[in-house]
Amino acid sequence: MNADEFYVRRAGILLHPTSLPSGVLDADADRWLEMLSAAGFGVWQVLPLGEPQSGLSPYQCISAFAINPALLNNYPAAEYSTEKFRTFCATNHWLKDYATFKLLHQRFDNAP
Repeated sequence: MNADEFYVRRAGILLHPTSLPSGVLDADADRWLEMLSAAGFGVWQVLPLGEPQSGLSPYQCISAFAINPALLNNYPAAEYSTEKFRTFCATNHWLKDYATFKLLHQRFDNAP
């Protein structure tokens, strides 16, 4: 998006993916985006997509970077290779700490 596009007036809607019929990012989300586009909407604003600490509040996430894996249920796996995976790991500084936290969190029965 260039600077001129930033100042163009647009219409949009706020809807968390959990409000879609399936509640996840799947074909329902694709259909939702197609419907928004056909209706002339240019923005789909979502609430935070991170994994909640406890309960289901999107405002209390355990990571500012990692998406809630529950939102990816039934999402088609992306094409990947070992090289792409290594590049992803190397370029995402937060990943090792997040994986360590998740492992320890699970090991200690989700203790805070």
